[in-house]
Amino acid sequence: MNLTVNRNMTIQLLQIIGSPFTSPINLAYFPDNHIRQLFKLAFQNRVELLFLDALNRLKKIRGLEQEYIKLKNRHAMTLSVIAKACYHLGASNIPYVVFKSIKPYPATPNDTDILCLGNAEDYKKGMDAFFEAGYKEHGVAPLQTNIYDPRGEGKIGPGKKGGIYYIDFYQDVATDYFVYINKKRLVPFVRDHEVNAVSTNVLAPEPELGIVLFHNVIPEKTFHLEHFYLPLYRFSDPSFNIETFCQFVENNQLVVPVRANLSLIEALHKKAFAMVPRPILMLLNRWSREKSETDRLIQGKISVPYYFTKSIFCKAFLFKLRDPNSVKSIFNQGFHMLNPKFAADALRSFSRRILGHEKYVHE
Repeated sequence: MNLTVNRNMTIQLLQIIGSPFTSPINLAYFPDNHIRQLFKLAFQNRVELLFLDALNRLKKIRGLEQEYIKLKNRHAMTLSVIAKACYHLGASNIPYVVFKSIKPYPATPNDTDILCLGNAEDYKKGMDAFFEAGYKEHGVAPLQTNIYDPRGEGKIGPGKKGGIYYIDFYQDVATDYFVYINKKRLVPFVRDHEVNAVSTNVLAPEPELGIVLFHNVIPEKTFHLEHFYLPLYRFSDPSFNIETFCQFVENNQLVVPVRANLSLIEALHKKAFAMVPRPILMLLNRWSREKSETDRLIQGKISVPYYFTKSIFCKAFLFKLRDPNSVKSIFNQGFHMLNPKFAADALRSFSRRILGHEKYVHE
């Protein structure tokens, strides 16, 4: 496939990595310092291993060999952390599912997300199992606890510096006390998946994709190129059931954030590859487009990471209130806001998200 290489760095990055829906592009030569700039952009967008894999195939990885080895080792260790955590939960008979963490391509997430599918007692037993195995607490949020694998001792830092060893163990799929997915609806979608020879409970890709595309609008408010490639890889897999995905998105009131993401994917894919994959077109024809977001992306000279507008954040939140379970959780959030300290922290965090001052950074 021959296309003129765009001068925009985000588009250049996409053209080098490619798309599951296009044939490879014949790229012009880039000097080493420009490739390093593109690598930095790929890291910010959480697609650094995809980028280095592409460079390696193109035999243009010179100067980044050590980064490539380091990131492949990080990817392997992340899988080891997932397998070990799931072993301990399984051995303690804790109902759980891994979600948002295992990609259909090599990735280096900041953490591993595990949801306890049981009740509060199961959650406490799960935490006890972790502590007995040497895991330590790194941070606490209303309905989740951030812990780290004992192998991370001396290698972790503020926030989630360095990634790999951190595990977010969720009591509910929530931000603060606002529950945006009823976990009981996820039980039929739990699948067995082997990770490093350990039987692991993972979420089926159809609901997982819907959750990821909600989560990057609320609370993250950020579109990375990770959110470009994850749907493309899912949709290109013949085993992925588009209708199951649609039903999950619609039944859980996720349409607004999902179509906002898909609208950006459509614009970026057309700009980089001069075509739009059929599944993207089909879904946007079903749900319509968020033209205000794509116009803003284009007018902003296609800079990704892209930060969603306050308008789409609020629209996604209000649309989610069609879900009775989420409405119920709002009252729980309101009750806890009676605590002045929690209220101040929650309002501060909310205002930072809305105003765009707090951005999710890949560590």
